[in-house]
Amino acid sequence: MKKVTVIMAGGIGERFWPYSRKKHPKQLLTLFGRKPMIKETVERLKSIAPENNTYIATNGHLAGKIRKVLPKARYVVEPMGRNTAACIALSAARIMSEHGDALMFIETADHVYKEKKKYLEHVKKALAVAERGFIVLIGIKPSEPHTGYGYIQKGALIEGGPIRAHKVRRFREKPDLKTAKRYLKSGEYLWNSGTFAAKASVMLEEIKKHMPKLHRAIERIKKSGFKKEVMKKEFEKLESISIDYGVMEKSGNVAVLEAKMHWDDIGDWNALARYFDRDRNGNVKIGKHYLNDTKNCIVVSEKKPVAMKGVSDLIVVETDDVLMIIDRKDAPRLKELLSQIPERLR
Repeated sequence: MKKVTVIMAGGIGERFWPYSRKKHPKQLLTLFGRKPMIKETVERLKSIAPENNTYIATNGHLAGKIRKVLPKARYVVEPMGRNTAACIALSAARIMSEHGDALMFIETADHVYKEKKKYLEHVKKALAVAERGFIVLIGIKPSEPHTGYGYIQKGALIEGGPIRAHKVRRFREKPDLKTAKRYLKSGEYLWNSGTFAAKASVMLEEIKKHMPKLHRAIERIKKSGFKKEVMKKEFEKLESISIDYGVMEKSGNVAVLEAKMHWDDIGDWNALARYFDRDRNGNVKIGKHYLNDTKNCIVVSEKKPVAMKGVSDLIVVETDDVLMIIDRKDAPRLKELLSQIPERLR
């Protein structure tokens, strides 16, 4: 059965502001490698589907910028953001119109995997189980009681072997620390990586069953030949909802792989502490800097030297037009600060 990849790349990565901007979003940053994150993602999956069978799901503002990096990819351009349910429905409809039914592997542009071979083994397993008619999530075996991820509780075993597949018993929201410790101890829960596989036909059928309004809108868009004006009209009427809430949590046709591999969701500036060397005081330093009696800080400078003394647990980012200083514990809530920033700086 034909295989395609879908890379969701519609956001700008606000939690990496001021490096990530509307004009230069997170998926085009090269902080964690020599190539833009989205290019590394596509190249990592080229043995599953070549670039010309890769669909980049994004918006009109970003599509042109990403095309310069990935000119051979196919593009699903949303007229406006309506979260992942609408994004995936539109992508599945495009794939059905261009390939007939096909197996989709759906990824984001901001994940890091240190073990490429092991990662691809899990992707192939997810696609194999999806060919049986399941929507298959990749769940990550927790290594710590993390409170920043959603969790999936495993149900009945579907397939054994080195990579086991289970029915999904239930989804859990991001827990508090006490609950996360209980999940870890039980061995019943996996981190929800947000990556999954499904036949395009199965995904559309589950959307029809659980989100009929969205399905009708996508059918009208497909019937029009994906005309921009029809997409805009239909998207304007849609609610903004994730595929997890809209479909996964309601469907009885969802499986999860028990993945034992490295996976990292590059969510905010704190991720730099996991990938860059730290000095003897725990500081990550990129660019020009002078630190004295400074501990556990992340300091990134483009041009101007940054001098710091007697502080700890801060993120300091200097660009040619912005200096941002934030407590490391507040990094996941950087969007709250952005609401006060003028549009020209965003």
